[in-house]
Amino acid sequence: MASIPDIPSPIATPPSKIPRLSGNYVGLEEMPFSLKKLILATEKIVVLRESTSKASADKGGGRTTGTMWYKGEVIGFTVEDAVREEKIMHITAIPDTTPPSLTDFLQDEFPDEYYKDPAALPPSTYNLVLGATNSAFISKTHYKGQGLRISSKSDPTGTNIFTEDVNAELGFQNKTRDGKELAFDGVMLHHGGNENASSGCIIFGTQRRKEGTVSSSPAEVIALNRYLQDQKIVGKGILDNLVILDLNKIPKDIPQMSGEIIDGTTGRPIPGTEVVMERLVIKPLEQVTGATDIIRPTPVSDEERLQEQMEGMSKTEARKHVKNVKKYGLDNAKFATSKLNLDETFRLILNKIKGVGSFGN
Repeated sequence: MASIPDIPSPIATPPSKIPRLSGNYVGLEEMPFSLKKLILATEKIVVLRESTSKASADKGGGRTTGTMWYKGEVIGFTVEDAVREEKIMHITAIPDTTPPSLTDFLQDEFPDEYYKDPAALPPSTYNLVLGATNSAFISKTHYKGQGLRISSKSDPTGTNIFTEDVNAELGFQNKTRDGKELAFDGVMLHHGGNENASSGCIIFGTQRRKEGTVSSSPAEVIALNRYLQDQKIVGKGILDNLVILDLNKIPKDIPQMSGEIIDGTTGRPIPGTEVVMERLVIKPLEQVTGATDIIRPTPVSDEERLQEQMEGMSKTEARKHVKNVKKYGLDNAKFATSKLNLDETFRLILNKIKGVGSFGN
């Protein structure tokens, strides 16, 4: 974990007096390459969820801790309710915007350059918009009479988070509005210190304590609100500006591998046979040479393919899979891992060796 010892907060604008920035967090060098590139390149606010724990409702429901980034710089820390597969009222965090599977960013519309140099994760996003609230507690964080409201992409008002806009699991649908399934409404970014002050909202502070709570006062959120308005990150007509990512869902880098060719008789490295494989990039199945060998040669109907994909799934898993098929298409509902890519690379190396020995680490 990286650590910010005790420095002036980037959002502190004189004469505001807010706690200095301090706390442990996951640093850029500890992140997968795609996540690091996104955080450095995006013009959006990024909340990176680093850990989550669940508890029963009578014990607070659990806590999710995160770090808030802007243009590659930490601007504060966050606390939310626990991340859950099924929504429990008042103790569940809003869905993240992490692509639900690698296939989301391995589609045909992404250029060939992606496979040579992986681009940043293409995020789904929320709207972070200005708006007032009737809550006397949250209204303490208003700046120029406006608080920070959160809505999904199809709602510019900062009121509704619709299931179809975000990666909401089954069980998040508690009601409908405007003909759409509603996952959450009335979500805001405000103060509070820990998850007990939240009912799906994001709690912000400039200092993170060891147990994951934050030093969250109205002044800190007012400073953030002012900073975001001054930087033109939020304001009239500005949408699509908040990304919430789950670190545990981000694909890990495939490490660069190297080794020597081992003499099968002596068990020793053969001098001058050092091999270095370039960093492998995960590719869609159809782009892997030889992958057609395992693809069913006989055309089948979409219904048969769907039944085959759902074979062995539980009822809940099958329902989720059908939902993904509707959203991402039959071909992209399941992702082929990089195993074929690895097998192909090793096979090419071994063919060149022609029986001299085996490839060692």
